[in-house]
Amino acid sequence: MTATEWILVIVLFLCAVFSGAIAGLQLTENGKPVNNLFDPEKDDPKPFFRQSGIVFTLIAVLFAVNGIAVLLHEKRMFYIAGGMAAAIVIYVIASTAKMQK
Repeated sequence: MTATEWILVIVLFLCAVFSGAIAGLQLTENGKPVNNLFDPEKDDPKPFFRQSGIVFTLIAVLFAVNGIAVLLHEKRMFYIAGGMAAAIVIYVIASTAKMQK
């Protein structure tokens, strides 16, 4: 592996760890919800914490899959990552629509 690939793998895994840390904070309801729809004056924060925690968990897994794909030179894993990214977008749209009802 080249130095560029190693740097990319390290950055991807650091992003996975950072996203996982944010997910952990959101799932344990520490701090503020990382959600731009949350209005602290009128909204219950629990569903916003849950949605943000799930999304950041999925993003952490996505970064990890991409890091593994680069590490193993497995181009087919990028198709899995693309499918995961599409699933994350669909989940975000669906859960946001459900929360706004």
